[in-house]
Amino acid sequence: MKNTVYIAIVALATMFTISATAQRRSEPTRKSDSIIDSVKTVYPSAVEIKPLNSIWNSILDKKGKEIGYLFNSQEYGTDIWGYYEDVPTIVVTDKDNKIVKVAVVNSFETPSYLNKIYRSGFLKRWNGTDIKDASKRSVDAVTGATLTSEAVIENIKLISDKSIANPIR
Repeated sequence: MKNTVYIAIVALATMFTISATAQRRSEPTRKSDSIIDSVKTVYPSAVEIKPLNSIWNSILDKKGKEIGYLFNSQEYGTDIWGYYEDVPTIVVTDKDNKIVKVAVVNSFETPSYLNKIYRSGFLKRWNGTDIKDASKRSVDAVTGATLTSEAVIENIKLISDKSIANPIR
């Protein structure tokens, strides 16, 4: 009887280990969307991104004309993590400092979570908001991608706060 119970316990433990191993996710790979490609979705004539000051970048067209601005949280938001790792976020604004695009770039975040926030329209919720008011905007996280969307919210707050402390001009 003791041998039968022992064998049953070992069998269950082995099945559990095999099941847990099979369900373990593979390590995500870095999603490296080109920043300029992200910018071109709102400014098709953009050809260059040039540093403007310590945090802001100027978006230039082929004639060198400034057509908008960009802030990348990658350097400043390394401690803002989603599910797997940091979630570098860019904010693109027009010349009046209104947000025209939010995107996640160069991220190791789990692709299914990134897909959820893109498909839900989550990243568009700041469009039309003045960059200085973005940190005050109340935006709910996306169900099923809570940590990822909360990291984006924190990155946008960081960008907004830095934009107040370091104006474009």
